[in-house]
Amino acid sequence: MGYHVVVVDGKFPEATRPLEEVKGEIASILGPDVRNRVRDETVADLMNRYDVEFLVESETEPASPEDLFKLASEEPNPRKKIEYYEEFVEAYPDNERVYEAMFMIGFTLAEDLRSYDEAQEVFEDFLEKHPESDLSDDARWMLENMRSGEEPEFGS
Repeated sequence: MGYHVVVVDGKFPEATRPLEEVKGEIASILGPDVRNRVRDETVADLMNRYDVEFLVESETEPASPEDLFKLASEEPNPRKKIEYYEEFVEAYPDNERVYEAMFMIGFTLAEDLRSYDEAQEVFEDFLEKHPESDLSDDARWMLENMRSGEEPEFGS
């Protein structure tokens, strides 16, 4: 569509710099991102594969109920997810979302870890403490079906 005028004001001979000359530049550009991603993926994989328990308490301030619940819900490691939910239940027993945290402990035990006996105890405790919650039907369904392999249809 029309004409284009291109002006060449100089030519440079094609050149390739040796790897040894540019290695430092490449490492400084890509290094931190790649290193952090590989470290995070490796740690998450190892924590999923092995039962990891941190023995050093965190020196940070305790999380707010919202932060702790969000941390738990976004945690990819099932065991760590359960720890966060348990911490939420223990630290904030009167919070309006405590029943959700209790349910998620049982759900994670059943669905992610296939630890049905532990999940059963959690769901039974959940139903005893929160029989009229909006998740009580789901907890009953989990108790009846979690060992069957049938997929839950929550919220129906």
